[in-house]
Amino acid sequence: MLYCIDSFSNIDDLTKCELLMKPWRPPRGYILPFSTHRKKGKDEKRYLNQTHLDKFPWLEYSEAKKRAIL
Repeated sequence: MLYCIDSFSNIDDLTKCELLMKPWRPPRGYILPFSTHRKKGKDEKRYLNQTHLDKFPWLEYSEAKKRAIL
């Protein structure tokens, strides 16, 4: 949110409310990031996918930070 609104911004209250209540959602087909974890001596990739964002509405994806945020 810090990337959208700062203390010098002239965004009206309605727009601020919409940004807070309706965060950006990546479109279908958007390539989401993955992380690599070592399991039993082998590297495995764990992907964030659209179903995670659909199932957990409190989970958001930050394009600016390139990661999921709570």
